[in-house]
Amino acid sequence: MRGVRFKLCFIVIRYKMVAVYFALPGLRIRLQQDRHSSTGSFKMMAIHSNHFKGEVIDMEGVKKFCLFLMVLLPLSLGQKNVFGGNAMEISSAAFKDGEKIPIQYVMPGAGGKNISIPLAWKDVPAGTKSFCLSIVDPHPVAQNWVHWLVINIPAQVTSIEEGASRKRMPKGSTELKNSFGEIGYGGPQPPQGTGDHPYVVTLYALNVEKFDLAASTSLSAFKKATEGKVIGSATITGKYGR
Repeated sequence: MRGVRFKLCFIVIRYKMVAVYFALPGLRIRLQQDRHSSTGSFKMMAIHSNHFKGEVIDMEGVKKFCLFLMVLLPLSLGQKNVFGGNAMEISSAAFKDGEKIPIQYVMPGAGGKNISIPLAWKDVPAGTKSFCLSIVDPHPVAQNWVHWLVINIPAQVTSIEEGASRKRMPKGSTELKNSFGEIGYGGPQPPQGTGDHPYVVTLYALNVEKFDLAASTSLSAFKKATEGKVIGSATITGKYGR
């Protein structure tokens, strides 16, 4: 906040003593390890800057202060998700986010082999019971053309190997129809002269183990089915044009 001074400093290790000082406007809070204690216990003292008398903080105050630290310290360390660690991430060994998708992963009509792309993810949210996956082309010409929809990917799975679609998908997972009318992965095949198209890969972490959808489920129905079940998501985008 503007005009509020905050200082956090650590003074560490001398004669088995550790002291931590937190300075806020009009208040200093000192957490000090008792060097005479065999258990290494800590005592907390509040020292008001106007008279510098030690006062023991009540337990309710300690709880509130610890909650404050729980929020502050992860932020100071650059974590993306304060209470759940880093945000979930997805990547592909085939291309980096924002880069061109290699030719072998595009449709035969565009000169490729339609091999499904490899994917891997990490930093899964606590409480995840399954995943679902989509690859969609939101280009104005494509109008959210669906290239891959997968549901019921088990929570312990952290990757899908190259060429897995219709052959070696994670056990228990289910592939739905793409906009080409086929079950499974359908690679890029943008109309010529329309520039680069973005192929947005989205992985959803869900709080349910399974839900049933028909093979012909539309993208809008797929999204509606996940409402209230998503506890985390991650995206990566590949590009392709011709």
